[in-house]
Order: sequence, then structure tokens, then C-alpha cells
Amino acid sequence: MSSLANAGAVLAGLAIGGAGGWRLGGAARGNSARYWTFNALAVAVGMALDFAGLLQGWQWLGLGALGLMAGALTGLRFGYSDTLGKMRPVERDEAGADAEQPEPVPENESTPRHVDS
Repeated sequence: MSSLANAGAVLAGLAIGGAGGWRLGGAARGNSARYWTFNALAVAVGMALDFAGLLQGWQWLGLGALGLMAGALTGLRFGYSDTLGKMRPVERDEAGADAEQPEPVPENESTPRHVDS
């Protein structure tokens, strides 16, 4: 039964943290300082709850706090709507911003080519 309670605490923490992070990320849109403040706050609250769970011996609280922190950080990122990685130029271009175009990949001998026969 303990494993079921722990899993439920993690899932509840992920759901609550994700929903809260999404809202806070939307509120921070366009303000980088507020976004990073919310990130620091999410980590601080998650660590405090995790520490309280460890002190009390409540494993479900410690695991739920880790889920809350993970969900909040993920929700903040998605709510803030800032893209990282390879999709950043694509989404900037769709939004109408001038995006840097990626360099074309040069062909070499190992690149397969279509040959008409």
C-alpha cells in the first residue's frame, strides 16, 4: 500500500505543480526576471516540502514534493512559451519574427543520392 500512496503523491504533485507552473509561466510571459523568480520559488518550495517530509519520515510527502517541483518547472517552461533547441527558428518564423536560418548540410560521398534509371 505504501508504494501506491507514494505513486499517487508523485502524480498529484506533478499535476498540481504543472497546473500552477502553467499559470505562473503565462503570468511571467515577456518578463524574464519574473520567470526566473518563479523558477527559484518552485525549487525552494519543493526543497522545503521535501525536507519536511524527510524530517517527519513521511516518504509520500518527500516524493510528492519532488513531483510538485518537477511539474512546476515543466509547467513554467510551457506556460512561458519559450522554445529551446531545433524548433526555436521554426516557431520564431511562424510567429513572424526574423529567424536565423540553419546552415544547409553539405553533401558528401556518404550522402545517398537518387539516381534515375
